[in-house]
Amino acid sequence: MGLGEDNRWQTEVPRHPQEGAYVDPPSRRWQTEVPGHPQDGSLAALRTHVLESSVRNLRAGKYLIAPLPNLFRATFEQAYQESPGEKWLKQRMTAFDMGNKQKRKEVLEEFLEYMHQNTVASMEELFSHQAHLFFIRLTSWFAVTLPMFYELALQVKVFLAFLEFREQNFIRAFFESGAVTTLMHTLSVNFDCTDEVRCLVLAALHKLASNGRYHKELLCAEGLIPKVMDSMSDGMQWETQSMLVDCFANSSVPTPSTRKMLSTACRVC
Repeated sequence: MGLGEDNRWQTEVPRHPQEGAYVDPPSRRWQTEVPGHPQDGSLAALRTHVLESSVRNLRAGKYLIAPLPNLFRATFEQAYQESPGEKWLKQRMTAFDMGNKQKRKEVLEEFLEYMHQNTVASMEELFSHQAHLFFIRLTSWFAVTLPMFYELALQVKVFLAFLEFREQNFIRAFFESGAVTTLMHTLSVNFDCTDEVRCLVLAALHKLASNGRYHKELLCAEGLIPKVMDSMSDGMQWETQSMLVDCFANSSVPTPSTRKMLSTACRVC
């Protein structure tokens, strides 16, 4: 290799800076090469740039962290909004709770009149959950007023209104609240109820029995047939006894013993 070629090779080797010469630090060279950064490379300008970027990011992201709109708000408001019937019965229940016997009688009469003026498919549709609250009040008051014979016929008429629509929640409530047992007491010789009350009670018990075998078994377990026979031996009028036969003669009493008791009761008639 000649001298000229050796010199050419030496010129291709990158020259190192001379000792003591100034060289840009890597951080400064990186800052000057990246667009968008401060060109002066000062620390204060870099902090200002980072702060401004953070503020812009927060402003842009505030819409992402904001709560989502409630698309079901109108549906919820409509669900919690009381119907006219619900408001009406709520006011009557307040008057029922605060009133005396005469006031409660007026509330029951107004209730029956309101029912006659409205054509609905169920109590729940007309009064919502207020209907069940009112029913509980009625069953409690009937048990209290039974020994006094106070407006029993009117109260049983209200019970019949609840049974009119054959709603299973109210059918079940008759048994769970003890109203069935209280109604049967009106047929006993221990309570000298009028034939009007007994006929209405028999109609209510027949509506309960018409809901299937299970409810007939519950009625028989409560002692329905002995109560009926006890009432017949108390000298009921023919109209009441005839209604009893019409209500229960065609009902399928589940057990042979209760069927035999019912046949005996019918022969007494």
